[in-house]
Amino acid sequence: MATQIYAALVLSGKNIEHSKLTRCIGLDPTKQWKENDQILTSKLTYKHDGWMLSTNKIETLDIQEPLEQLFEKLNPVLSKIKEVISLFNLEVEIQCIVYTEEPNSPALWFDKKIIKIISELNADLDIDYYNS
Repeated sequence: MATQIYAALVLSGKNIEHSKLTRCIGLDPTKQWKENDQILTSKLTYKHDGWMLSTNKIETLDIQEPLEQLFEKLNPVLSKIKEVISLFNLEVEIQCIVYTEEPNSPALWFDKKIIKIISELNADLDIDYYNS
């Protein structure tokens, strides 16, 4: 398997009204969940409600590529996202998920425009790396 990476914006909080959040942002989420929903097939559950918009997995060794795809979707509605973060008191996270079997690791660097958007959103940055 070649290295595959996807990026996601995750908004989480208490008592999220998913339909209202989606309407306010103007983008349909890739995934959404409620507190105590089961996480995939594990016995773990979500601690908060959540709304996620992600890219598809892409084959690349450049972590910037899926982030750029994500921010292309987000840029037209960035001001709306900032409004809902404040309005609904949401936590914000940008996720980069890396799946690889290859000996070469992806480049883990971020240009100024990526860092600026993460900062503007007051977001945490989570990088998960899975090596099979």
